Amino acid sequence: MAVRGTIFVDAFAGPGLSPVRTTLKPSHTASLFAPEGDPDPAQVEFLKGSPRVAREITNPFNTYIFIERDAKRIAELTALATEYSDRRNIRVEKADANDALLAWLSSGIAWKRHRAVAFLDPFGVQVPWSTIEALAKTKAIEVIINFPLGMAIQRLLTKSGRVAPRLESFLG
Repeated sequence: MAVRGTIFVDAFAGPGLSPVRTTLKPSHTASLFAPEGDPDPAQVEFLKGSPRVAREITNPFNTYIFIERDAKRIAELTALATEYSDRRNIRVEKADANDALLAWLSSGIAWKRHRAVAFLDPFGVQVPWSTIEALAKTKAIEVIINFPLGMAIQRLLTKSGRVAPRLESFLG
């Protein structure tokens, strides 16, 4: 019988949890403009990142691939992989997202028997259209792109109306 499977790929994975609000301990020597002191761990709130959300869905994927470049985030993703090791195959890759995606696509996966979701959440315009085309050629991968409108796209728009080369590469 042919092996079938589902794959979740997060190309800009980030950490499994992100701090979103911190209340600092009051300090008698606190500056008027900059708070001093370490955050009270009890006052730190966290938001689940896409790797953790993907791991906690009711019907899990067979394989998870988390791609990240930052060493601290890699350590957090590795801890997440250990935390969920009983459920499915989790790979954490320290690599450039485009290089890792293209290497994954050329690894010989039988796309007639596999389906995947690729989540792309870049900080800027790091994903060239050619990478998105390569994902689409499989005809088996759903691509979800969180466009960095305020962080990158609006900053690359010119008053002259010309499209910046980096933005053209990103949007095809």
